[in-house]
Amino acid sequence: MGWLRVAATSIFLLFFLTAGCASTDWESRYLEKEQEARALQAQYDLQRQALAEREAMNEEVRSQYQDSLAQVDVLEQRIVALRDRPAPEQPVVADRSVGDLARLEQELVRLRKQNLDVDLTPDGNVEITLESDVSFASGSHKLTKRGRSMLDTVARELNGQFSGNLVRVIGHTDSDPIRKSPYKDNWELGSERALGVIRYLHDERGVDAERLVAASRGENAPLAENSTKESKARNRRVEIVVIIPRHEIVGSLD
Repeated sequence: MGWLRVAATSIFLLFFLTAGCASTDWESRYLEKEQEARALQAQYDLQRQALAEREAMNEEVRSQYQDSLAQVDVLEQRIVALRDRPAPEQPVVADRSVGDLARLEQELVRLRKQNLDVDLTPDGNVEITLESDVSFASGSHKLTKRGRSMLDTVARELNGQFSGNLVRVIGHTDSDPIRKSPYKDNWELGSERALGVIRYLHDERGVDAERLVAASRGENAPLAENSTKESKARNRRVEIVVIIPRHEIVGSLD
């Protein structure tokens, strides 16, 4: 019976050692898989972060694209407005020599190179047009930064080449009735915008007050029918008219 006891003890020890080896191998494989899972999770997190960054970049590109489309629309509207604008009537030339008119045309070319919208009126005066949608805050007589910049250019001409000439500033509106606005009607809005231009020319740029006259035509002198958004934008404007006397010869352009 002693040999049976020894055999049983040997079998038990062998089973115990075998089970212990199996347990150690299982724990090692578990730790190895856990490390692999952690590495995969870290890789997944990096890929998600990169995807989020690409999505943010794509969103910025989409936003820039939409802004570009909006700018293209504005430019197209301006091109259409300029294309549809009627040619100015021929000015009265009875009291002017051909040379005087040629010099005045050269002066207009020079002014246009300064990005001013300028033409001759039917009676031979110089007319500079400011688009209200660019020069004023919406529905207001307050000048925008762009409006002040254009008036700075105008003021240099009024104090230089056209010093001494009378200047008539006329406000125009579209035909839409005034609703949510401090102005009583389009007459008043046109008048306030004309006055806003005069105040800036006098108070900020030193143009003599004696030379300046403000007027309003409201909606009553449109350039186009008030039937579309584009035509209404053309009608909203301020005209700065430099009065050129019949006997005056435009000075030297040198």
